[in-house]
Amino acid sequence: MFEHFDLIIIDNDFGPGFLKGCDAIQRIREQEREKSTTHVVIALWTVDEAVVAPGASSIWNKAIAPAEKQAQLLPLMNINM
Repeated sequence: MFEHFDLIIIDNDFGPGFLKGCDAIQRIREQEREKSTTHVVIALWTVDEAVVAPGASSIWNKAIAPAEKQAQLLPLMNINM
């Protein structure tokens, strides 16, 4: 369907019995390594203050302000404003 993403924003909790967002990030990073694809920017959105998410470009609390999201994402995406 899609061949390239610049940014993925993924929630950490999809409900009981579903893969956690932090685990999905690990799988995405594994695919990038296996296929030698471009490293996509991934922001994990979570209510868990103590989440560990190796591979996440940024970890956001659910209450993060839009300006803070922008301040974190622009440098990661090499965008100058």
